[in-house]
Amino acid sequence: METPGRANPAVYTKLREQVLTLPLPAVKDRNVHVVVMDWHLTSGLATVVVAFDGSASIYLSNGGGFIGGGQKSAAVRATAMRAIEAAEQALANFQPVSTADLPERGNVYFYARTDSGLMRAVASEKALSEGKDAMTALGGAMQTIVTQYRLIQSMQAQAPKSDS
Repeated sequence: METPGRANPAVYTKLREQVLTLPLPAVKDRNVHVVVMDWHLTSGLATVVVAFDGSASIYLSNGGGFIGGGQKSAAVRATAMRAIEAAEQALANFQPVSTADLPERGNVYFYARTDSGLMRAVASEKALSEGKDAMTALGGAMQTIVTQYRLIQSMQAQAPKSDS
């Protein structure tokens, strides 16, 4: 699931832009189609993406990342669906935007793609980590995607190698 080959930082920008701009499919009974969470790491940016169908990806600004977990793992798919539900519950905290800027250090940006367009909510990393922000539940759900991918990576590393 980790991006094969050498990481290319240009891939991050392209993947993030695609998920924020590609046409949305028609979906009934769903306000939020896609949720994106952007934040700073020590050495770059991370973007977690979830979609209404259980898809979930992580893009890293160094060009690395993880894709396809929602199709291969029931745990990732279920976590992605919980994140979509958390976004729908937090939708009142989002404001319409015309651009999908990256956050300044210390802030986390959440984007929701809805039938009404692109919306953004901003939270401070500190308030999220202390559980003092209206976006805490969504932030936690999105961080659980990261945890699920780490668990998958750990299991793959521990799996016996076949000699095929």
